[in-house]
Amino acid sequence: MNTGFMVHVLLLPYILTASQRDAWISVIISVVPCIVWTLFIFYIYKKLDKEDIIAFLKKWSTPFVTYIFSIAFGLYFIINAFISFKFTMIWAKANYTHDIPNIVVVSIFTFICIFATYKGIRTISTLALLFLPFVTFFGIFVGLGNTSNKNYELLFPIFESGYRNT
Repeated sequence: MNTGFMVHVLLLPYILTASQRDAWISVIISVVPCIVWTLFIFYIYKKLDKEDIIAFLKKWSTPFVTYIFSIAFGLYFIINAFISFKFTMIWAKANYTHDIPNIVVVSIFTFICIFATYKGIRTISTLALLFLPFVTFFGIFVGLGNTSNKNYELLFPIFESGYRNT
């Protein structure tokens, strides 16, 4: 849900602004690296015999290497959480919470996140499972509602601004 939100709601407007008509080509081109990366992760997962990377490092490496990897993973997830939180608040403020003070929106969202984290991964996955049908329904609803505004002729010509737009 986080990745879908970040890509679909936050990242795509910037890609569309930068690439203009050619934005859809970047999606097609990104499929190959995504497939290669997914196969690489799957290969590692199979080689580790379905064991997580930290447990594997504890068994086959020094405590120092395990510690470094644990810190790196922890920092990555914390930074990702803060970035997601920040942009979610910016998005909510721009679209739905104009008149509500930031402290109220941030406090409520923080409370929900802390509560779900305290309750565990099962609660987080259950919440995602409950929200996903609504997110999907509203996404399809907005997509169909904007059908009359879509102009598919704008997809072509390809590279109208040239291959490099500097």
